[in-house]
Amino acid sequence: MFRRRIKGAAQAISSTSKFKRSLHLIRTHRKSAPNLIPDILLQIFDLLTKPSEDDILFNLEAYPSLFSCLLVNKLWCDSAVQVLYKHPWRLHRLYNFRVTELAYDRCQLCRLYLTMLDRDQRRLLLEKGIILPEPQHSPTFIYASFLKCLDYGVMLESVWTVYSQSHYTYVPSEEVKLVIRALLKLFSNHCGTLSWLRFAPMSFSFDEMYFEILEDAEFNALLRPVEQLVIEANLGGCTKLFGIFASNFRNVRKMELVDLPRARNWQGDSSPKHMTDFVTVIESQHHLESLTLKECAGYLSSILCGVYSQSHTIQHLKFVHCDFRGCEPWTAIAKCRELVSIEILDCINVTGAMVQPVIDANFAQLKRVVVWNKVDPKKACNELMSWSCLFP
Repeated sequence: MFRRRIKGAAQAISSTSKFKRSLHLIRTHRKSAPNLIPDILLQIFDLLTKPSEDDILFNLEAYPSLFSCLLVNKLWCDSAVQVLYKHPWRLHRLYNFRVTELAYDRCQLCRLYLTMLDRDQRRLLLEKGIILPEPQHSPTFIYASFLKCLDYGVMLESVWTVYSQSHYTYVPSEEVKLVIRALLKLFSNHCGTLSWLRFAPMSFSFDEMYFEILEDAEFNALLRPVEQLVIEANLGGCTKLFGIFASNFRNVRKMELVDLPRARNWQGDSSPKHMTDFVTVIESQHHLESLTLKECAGYLSSILCGVYSQSHTIQHLKFVHCDFRGCEPWTAIAKCRELVSIEILDCINVTGAMVQPVIDANFAQLKRVVVWNKVDPKKACNELMSWSCLFP
């Protein structure tokens, strides 16, 4: 009940026009600013950016309003800045606002964190000839302490971009690796643990050495508690990467795999070994509750075998823009008796024989089945569509 009230408050102030009028009144009459308990205010701001507990992604449209909240009063600023820096590596992609000390350009963000390195880390990097930005003044907040969600690929690209400005043609890999290690140590010392982690392709080629850093024992406390993991398959040929995932991230509750078709071309062949690597990542989890597959085609039968290994815990399955051509019957899904929801959106080549085991299964907890094919409604599986109608 308490959470529903907070969520209702978040939805009430999320309307752009009403929210702007409220801010105008607050700026005009500062004394009338709501004096909410900090924890409640923080939850409201957090719900503005992530309105649903089941959402892996974030509501980026809410961030401009949060920037306005920084200017209301100290209490609002203290709460809003925690949400803004909870997931800054994702935010800088779409917005480039500069409000007081907040600069979400990727280079500015990277430099901001580098100014917060402790004396030993700065000395170590300077001895290696790495140029570091000098802090102009003491930061108002320890921004690294607010980090809970890390887009690892974007962080790598940010560091590479910063140091490409001082190396006109070539950025030494070892230099980037040392800076990444220093940033991870900064996050480990201040934020404690991460809850969300994403790996995705970048605009420059990179070496596996950047990911081998994750195996260091000193970062176990930071990385191993990760509960939400997003992996995009086209990661530039890092064949060792999935072994790192399987051994270091075993407490994932929500996993999203994106763009599996490209995996078949990593080494110029269609070897299913890469699919085996994905299956290993799924099977290594202790308590996987939600799995989302997007833009996937080929070897989905192997992926579903990995789903079977989590049949005692998995509750939510979602397939988006998947091509099930040649896939075997969904017997593995039929064994997942704890399922609460199944979503099959814009998927193709789904046949009646394929889904029959799921239709015949007895899911005592299943409450939600969503099936649609807006891309080509005529190719939708009739048996699956009829079955979904049993779950209003």
